[in-house]
Amino acid sequence: VLLVVGTAQDIPQSHPNWQKNIAFAQEFQQLAEAMYPGLMRPIQIRRDARYNQHLHEQSVILEIGSVENTIEEALLAAELVATVIARMIN
Repeated sequence: VLLVVGTAQDIPQSHPNWQKNIAFAQEFQQLAEAMYPGLMRPIQIRRDARYNQHLHEQSVILEIGSVENTIEEALLAAELVATVIARMIN
């Protein structure tokens, strides 16, 4: 599972609160790794995009699975991510 956060630092669009999104991504990453070691890849920070993440302070992109995973692995990862999300909102 990969979290992607855009900062828009290298484009002319505004994203004044990107640090809050990174802080949220780090909190999510730490909890996910505590619950399921090895589930997460390093957070990807994109200076050339904002992905509508300027609209909410806890916005991230979740990428589940890749060309290196089977559909079964991706589906299991999605279940684990759902559990992490449930823990974060409780």
